[in-house]
Amino acid sequence: MLPARNFGWRLCVFLCLFAMLASTAQAQSLGQLRSEVRVKDPAPPREPDRSQDNQHDDDDDCDDSDSYESDTIKFIGLLSAVAITAPVWVPMKFADDELSRPGYFPAFPYQYDVGYMLIPPNVYEGNTGTRDPFTYAVRARSDYGTNFTGLNWVGGQVLAEFSTRFGLESDFRFYQQDFFNPPQNAAHDTAWLGDANVFYRFAQNEFMQFRTGLGVNWLSDRLHTDVGFNFTYAADFYSTKPWVISGEFDWGRLGDETLLHARITTGVQVKGLEAYVGYDLIDVGKFQSNSLIAGVRLWF
Repeated sequence: MLPARNFGWRLCVFLCLFAMLASTAQAQSLGQLRSEVRVKDPAPPREPDRSQDNQHDDDDDCDDSDSYESDTIKFIGLLSAVAITAPVWVPMKFADDELSRPGYFPAFPYQYDVGYMLIPPNVYEGNTGTRDPFTYAVRARSDYGTNFTGLNWVGGQVLAEFSTRFGLESDFRFYQQDFFNPPQNAAHDTAWLGDANVFYRFAQNEFMQFRTGLGVNWLSDRLHTDVGFNFTYAADFYSTKPWVISGEFDWGRLGDETLLHARITTGVQVKGLEAYVGYDLIDVGKFQSNSLIAGVRLWF
């Protein structure tokens, strides 16, 4: 665990470096986001079939080559399986979670000075709070982001989760872009972007929780609404009171393009209120929005 003062200094250095990076970033337009989502790329030219020109008559050499390639493919497949599943089994290992123990929720992080989740059989031992642990929890956040080049947004999220490990969450944001040289007397452009997911909390203990799930992405403006598939992966860490570190990664489709979303925040918890700062990235085709964010989150 990092001492609070050292952690604070590292956070300040990170934010200063990001501010310098963001100030040099190229401006991105909401019009570019629309074109990436709604305009299909032309299909690549079809290559001629030359398979008949590359056939060989030496069967013995082919057998040896096929055996070697088969072993190589199996080895690469095994490594790939380990790498792909690592985001699931590594957190489960660190959390010492075998999916056999339910978790219960305090009213807010650090209510009982043990992070955010209470695990049997010691749910009630040493608890001096005025409320018993809950079988459900709700949190809601509101934040503001900017890339320092005229593209700003306000957003929010509502998340509900249960001791059964399942939960629901919806994330949304309202983009506004200000034009320094307004075309056709239009001073700004706007659009809504968001997602909604069903998730499962696959790793949990008192100090960390990981969840993953599936859902939909959506983009809406005055002209059209587009939807697509979404995969989400998120985690919360409660290392030392009053710090809360949260990260989220989304991957999916939106219209005709792949959407990537990543964010990380560091917050200070005071009873049921968390104030946080962090970094947010949206990448859709050639559209990219890097934002410094600040906001508050309420825990119920």
